[in-house]
Amino acid sequence: MAKTIKTPSSPLTFNLEDSLLQKLNKLQREYSLGSKSDLIRAALAKLDSSSYKGSKSAQKQISVRLEEPLKKKLLSLSKKRNVSLGKILRDILNDLTGETIASFTPTPKTTKKTVTAKKTSSKKKTAARKTVRKSVAKKATKKVTAKKAVKKVAARKAVKKVAAKKATRKAAKKATKKVARKATKKTAAKKAVKKTAAKKTAAKKTAAKKAVKKTAKKATKKVAAKKAVKKTAAKKAVKKTAAKKAVKKTARKSAAKKTAAKKTAARRKR
Repeated sequence: MAKTIKTPSSPLTFNLEDSLLQKLNKLQREYSLGSKSDLIRAALAKLDSSSYKGSKSAQKQISVRLEEPLKKKLLSLSKKRNVSLGKILRDILNDLTGETIASFTPTPKTTKKTVTAKKTSSKKKTAARKTVRKSVAKKATKKVTAKKAVKKVAARKAVKKVAAKKATRKAAKKATKKVARKATKKTAAKKAVKKTAAKKTAAKKTAAKKAVKKTAKKATKKVAAKKAVKKTAAKKAVKKTAAKKAVKKTARKSAAKKTAAKKTAARRKR
């Protein structure tokens, strides 16, 4: 027998009138269907999208499961006619007859016998699988123990290698540290020499500057002394010339007085 491939379904909830719900319950019992979903499927199978028109009334809510293609069919029709999914389903269920249900092949029911048969077969399969698993597990444990022993030996060798590498690294680090210390000492000595040389040159420069300043001060003092000497000499010369002028003035005055006295005496004699 060819296996029937089940298409995945998803829930869809919509409202129904009481009378329509009673009709569905009756049809489900009459045709011994597993669920109301089969009734919806049967109605959708006969649905003609081009001739569909809608109307409104009071409803009750039910939930069914539908496959994706049927859902898409409903959605496209609701978009075309601008009507809800529930309204479309109510209308097509009102038109549902026994003939359409009779011609429709519903989804097969799962009875208790098939369930128990499946359970027993699954139990047998699981038992067989367990025995196979146990034998495989024993073999696997043996392999694992052998692998563990190999791994332990490899791990010991690896530990020894790591220890040897660590020792070589430590020795290398110590050698590099020693070299670094020596280098730092050398650089420190060089820096100290440079500092002392710099200090000496700075001291020499400052001494030279001080000597230059001293000589400059002495030169300025000499120049000032010369200027002072010149000033005093000039002052003395000015004083001498002034004294000479004063003597000459007094001599002239006395001579003038004498001449005046002679003139007055001569006049008197006359």
